[in-house]
Amino acid sequence: MTEEQIIQAVRAYVKTELSLTDGQVIVANERGQRPAGAHVSVQVVSDVAVSRGGSVGSASGGSLYTAQECSQASALVICYGSSAATWAEALRTRWCTERPAADAVRTAGLAPLSPSATSDLSTSVDGAWERRRGLTLDGYHATTSPATAARVAASVTLTGTTSPASATFTISQELDP
Repeated sequence: MTEEQIIQAVRAYVKTELSLTDGQVIVANERGQRPAGAHVSVQVVSDVAVSRGGSVGSASGGSLYTAQECSQASALVICYGSSAATWAEALRTRWCTERPAADAVRTAGLAPLSPSATSDLSTSVDGAWERRRGLTLDGYHATTSPATAARVAASVTLTGTTSPASATFTISQELDP
């Protein structure tokens, strides 16, 4: 995926989840006037190779998966206006779900990873307090072929009725050609 494709996939997710228009979800640091009122900006802040290919074998000698070249991208999303905190929290909690908007991100070739916590970025602008809330949305994407989509799944099982409870984490990574 290119940086532009990552931005557009994240913009589409934000627009769908928050029911916003194109004009309300902008690309950060572009020339032009910011929208009046509440809006969201999106910017790719990193895109780093994390796998150079190969396969991971199982104890029985079979192959668990064959990895294509893969990168991890991070998009900084900043929500502006009185709904900033609500919007950021909604985006954070829905990023790794099976909701249609998150599925669209996967279809575009970006496999969502756990998002960051939201951060209060509110500041004074022209003498007035502007509410801002930011978060980073991370995802894997294949770099060897536009048709290759990365899929990451995680499940957590909590067991026990007394404190402390124990947790079993099952994390699988699969890269489909």
